[in-house]
Amino acid sequence: MTVLAITDEDASALDQFFVVRQQFPLHIARDPDQRTLSHFGVRSLPSFALLDGQGKLVSPLTNSLRDLPTQTAE
Repeated sequence: MTVLAITDEDASALDQFFVVRQQFPLHIARDPDQRTLSHFGVRSLPSFALLDGQGKLVSPLTNSLRDLPTQTAE
């Protein structure tokens, strides 16, 4: 499983964030125009979702990691 964080924050804000947060997903994509966020219907941050290998949502968006399913139908 790969965890990807997507943010609309600028690079300097991310640098400040990582000074405090040492443990975070290795893969981070910047989406300054919020195209990806809009595509998936993200209305608030943080939001979490599970996607399959083709980028299709396999769980509803949620604001808590605890609400994500632990298993998905294949």
